[in-house]
Amino acid sequence: MRVRLANIDGLRGIAALLVLTQHLCERYASLTPDAPGAAHLLEHVLLSFVDLGKVAVVAFFAISGFVVPFSFTAETGGTGFIVSRIFRLYPAYWLSLILAAVLLPIVSGVTLPLSRFLINFTMLQGALHVGDVLPVYWTLFIELIFYCLCFALYKARRLYSPVTLFLLFCAMLALSLAASDLRAHGHQQFPVAMPLYLAVMLLGTMVRLAQVEGSHSARRLLPAMFLLLLLAIPGAWLTAYTDLSHRETPIADIVGFYGALALFMWCVKRNAFCGRLPVYVGSVSYAIYLFHPLALDTASFVAARVPGSFGGPLLIVLTLAPTFAIAHFTFVTLEKPMVRLGRKVAAALSTEASSSRVFREGDG
Repeated sequence: MRVRLANIDGLRGIAALLVLTQHLCERYASLTPDAPGAAHLLEHVLLSFVDLGKVAVVAFFAISGFVVPFSFTAETGGTGFIVSRIFRLYPAYWLSLILAAVLLPIVSGVTLPLSRFLINFTMLQGALHVGDVLPVYWTLFIELIFYCLCFALYKARRLYSPVTLFLLFCAMLALSLAASDLRAHGHQQFPVAMPLYLAVMLLGTMVRLAQVEGSHSARRLLPAMFLLLLLAIPGAWLTAYTDLSHRETPIADIVGFYGALALFMWCVKRNAFCGRLPVYVGSVSYAIYLFHPLALDTASFVAARVPGSFGGPLLIVLTLAPTFAIAHFTFVTLEKPMVRLGRKVAAALSTEASSSRVFREGDG
């Protein structure tokens, strides 16, 4: 069921540009506090009205729901799925982690303990309550949880069941709302956002079943899912995050959620974002996402030492140019070869398992 969809790649590209824009604007405003335009844009638009980073992250999660469950193949099954996901996610992640360990002590004065580095190496730091080395890593742990959920549903033969997906979706919304109420009463250890993001992923899967796979059950359930999600987002966020624990306002996050869902549905229904540029950016979007914080920190380190009004423009140039150069290089020399290798390993493991099964049946 592995199909490459140009419009989804294009949406990935749009999302990557949005998160890069948000982070660059935040850093630009902090580097040039005397520039009224930058400060106004940050405080009165990007942190008060709409968080572009939230738009990007929610769009990425919807895309994962739309794509990941359909990467299982009859030939390789669950084993192939696990292998392909490892080879897809970890190599570029490990490279960004190693570069972070080298660069952060120089450009940010942050010393990275070996234990933190090793735990981050597993991508399971979220489960072990260890801080992310780079601030963008938190989304990858949620991706891993979704992969585990997909694997379990696949093994139970319920991965493409609209009713099962709908019930899980409702359970995630209920968990988010319950956690938001607990958080409002001082129990901040309960995750509010994670089940909400997982609900977005399950919605993405249902959209794929309805719009691409032609499931009539999915089409009937989809409107109810959208309505429930649109109601649950402000319910959870306004209950849990009125304590100013986020730099952006709850309204900016809520609008970010809604904006991402609108972009996602526009992409799917209208086959939008199929131009060569967004599709190309989408192909390197994972590397853009991983490496842009390092480019931003390095650019800030250099730009802060430039006198006069040249620091801001230099920050932009020294962030964008290395980010896209490293992303392209990583995609061509690391990501693509590792994806191909992952498919070969998955196929080999599947062949070996089939041969072993035939041998046991013949021996019996």
